[in-house]
Amino acid sequence: MALAQFPFELGETYAIGELRAFEQQLSLARQNDRNLSRAWRVPKTEQMKKWCKIREETYPIKLLAEHRPYSDDTTFRLMPFGYPNIDAEITSKDDNFDLQITIADPSWVGADGLVQHGAMTIGWLWRR
Repeated sequence: MALAQFPFELGETYAIGELRAFEQQLSLARQNDRNLSRAWRVPKTEQMKKWCKIREETYPIKLLAEHRPYSDDTTFRLMPFGYPNIDAEITSKDDNFDLQITIADPSWVGADGLVQHGAMTIGWLWRR
């Protein structure tokens, strides 16, 4: 697999630019490596399960940053699992808020062994 390290950890602060760069690199790597793409879709190792769980928080942050649009120097901090009511803190020069992220993406392995997906929904709850 081409991508050896997931750069984001809970409790740390990162720039949106780092997240954008990682997602672009991951997208290109997955297009060129079917095994890597499969590993991200259906994680089998404990390390990949951990990375995929954290990415459930980082990918919606990237989508939000693109939608707003936030500059690359806007920061986000992922809160530890179980932190009460918030998943991340977003800080830009004009905006500071807590973020609760909810993802609903029903997925299952079909009879053919391929992962099937329903409609993905991402919800955000801003708290100031």
